[in-house]
Amino acid sequence: MPEQCETADQRISRMFNYKKKQLLQTDDVEDAVCDSECVASSTRKDLFSKEDVSAVLKLCAQIIARGPISETRINDELNKTSADRKLLEKYTSFQIQNSVKYQRRKLSKVIIPTKGGLH
Repeated sequence: MPEQCETADQRISRMFNYKKKQLLQTDDVEDAVCDSECVASSTRKDLFSKEDVSAVLKLCAQIIARGPISETRINDELNKTSADRKLLEKYTSFQIQNSVKYQRRKLSKVIIPTKGGLH
């Protein structure tokens, strides 16, 4: 039996080195790199720029206001003009759909007073 003990840090380092070697040995290194970048970007905060948020608010205003938030509705709305399609080229449908859902949640938190005032 070996007398030398391995620390947790050494095991983790060894695990990452093994995974790195596996990636380098495959023919799909570019796909693996793209996948890891896509995962990293999907977990990033503030994925949409201010201009893109404004575009989503403008182009998907009816969807944000009412009705189901579906990929089909969003794609139909964004495929109307070539300028609108730029959002679909820049972001995935999933990301845009989540942005629309977020904008609806923000809108629902705003208290709109009634004609008679607040009771």
